[in-house]
Amino acid sequence: MQAGTLMSTQMMRLYSDEYSDDETVDTDYVSWIENYLSIPGHDILVQVPDSYIEDPFNLQDLRHKIPEYDIALQMILDYDVSIALQMTLDYDVR
Repeated sequence: MQAGTLMSTQMMRLYSDEYSDDETVDTDYVSWIENYLSIPGHDILVQVPDSYIEDPFNLQDLRHKIPEYDIALQMILDYDVSIALQMTLDYDVR
């Protein structure tokens, strides 16, 4: 079994354990990150916790160095970026 697949399975277990029995968890959903890590050859990659990425200190000065920083960050965190992307596209057209 690939390390990425193993990690994805472990992450799903951790995710499931966070919820009580009366809450439902969509176990069919696989984030793009988990999917990417499960690809053969990506077994040297690890998933960084969202809390690390969301901490502004860890991302210091990246906003000035990365084009479309806000959209990239939302994609990395697996948020719905359609609204932010549409706003950027609308702004670029002007």
